[in-house]
Amino acid sequence: MSNAYLPSTVIRVIGGEILNQYLSKEHYNTGSDNAANGGHKTITIRGGTASAGTAPLKFTSGTLLTTPEAGAMEFAGDNYYLTQTSGTIRKKVATYDPTGATGDIYYRDGSGYFTRLALGSTNDVLTVSSGLPAWTSTPTIGNGSTITIKDANFTLQDDADTTKQAKFQLSGITSGQTRTYTLPNTSDALATQTYVNTGGHVRAAARLFRRRQRDAIHRRHRPKLPAGLHIRCPSDRLQRRAY
Repeated sequence: MSNAYLPSTVIRVIGGEILNQYLSKEHYNTGSDNAANGGHKTITIRGGTASAGTAPLKFTSGTLLTTPEAGAMEFAGDNYYLTQTSGTIRKKVATYDPTGATGDIYYRDGSGYFTRLALGSTNDVLTVSSGLPAWTSTPTIGNGSTITIKDANFTLQDDADTTKQAKFQLSGITSGQTRTYTLPNTSDALATQTYVNTGGHVRAAARLFRRRQRDAIHRRHRPKLPAGLHIRCPSDRLQRRAY
């Protein structure tokens, strides 16, 4: 039916109801003459489409408020901001690159942006390089750093054969004591007490030590001889004996 055939009062009623439907979707209405009417209320935004210009909500980049206001959402440059009520502090909304992969981590760069650090390789350790996080397969401890590791959690492993391992056991140390072991300035094999008692090389070294000890005793008790007169040391014969 055309509006031309309806009384003007009917048109006003129909038009008013439609207008109220529109207004009530976004503005508060008490249903009576009230100063609260017209204020913005809960807003439901329709979903967008794939077509350009149909995003449900779109901000235009502008200038941030000189004084932050609680509840304000702003968009400046490439960043979104929300201002919290407590302390009225403006916070930057953190975003990240959606093209990352499982296991990647993100850190804050010098400009305040989230930057993606790709997942490292197996057994890599996260460290700091030039003030930024980085993965490394050869971690080191700086001169100003200390580290304490429980003996049960520390294992030495051969680089070629991972089944060859060694551990330290500290249960024999007296409580409250710290024992320091100083390595000699030479490259050699370390010998255990069992190896000293049973090892062939160690027994040979012990025999050599005893020979030299006997040589020293003979030289200490040798009589003083005139210049040019020498005597053969009995240890020369001892050196040929087997111990």
